[in-house]
Amino acid sequence: MLRLAVTLGLAAALAGCHWFAAPATDTAAPAADAPTEDPAALLPKCRPADAVESRGEIPFKEGATTASGWTISKVAAENWEFIHLTMTKDGVSTTLEVAFNEGAEGDWATRDYRLMPAPEQEPPEPLLLETIATLRTWQGQQTEPFVKKKKDVVDPYLGLPPCDANGQPT
Repeated sequence: MLRLAVTLGLAAALAGCHWFAAPATDTAAPAADAPTEDPAALLPKCRPADAVESRGEIPFKEGATTASGWTISKVAAENWEFIHLTMTKDGVSTTLEVAFNEGAEGDWATRDYRLMPAPEQEPPEPLLLETIATLRTWQGQQTEPFVKKKKDVVDPYLGLPPCDANGQPT
């Protein structure tokens, strides 16, 4: 019993000695002069030349007249997900919307495009039928859609100026 007490006492004494103690882990914060990476420094500052987004050709041109006599008075293509076509005939104007199609093909949709009246518009059905026929023909000839899905697509270069030859903002 005395041996057991001496052995345990010796073991406790040796554990307290720094030569036999387990290595300490450093839980202190890094030194104030240590470099820290600012997450904002990793973000792009300009849009590289090869990051230019393209859009397919729009088959509707201002001033063009359809077979049924409607004149395209305005093509509004500022938004990537849809275009608005303002059509005029006999002093009456109406606006159609051609949007990116997220559903199946159908009466008013091709693989890439969905045709509908623009908000608060009631275009005549013959004009809608003529326009969807144009879209179906165009769908087979195009190389790239002229409207694209942008919702929920993150563009890391959105709103940034173009980069110069050295990769710096212009």
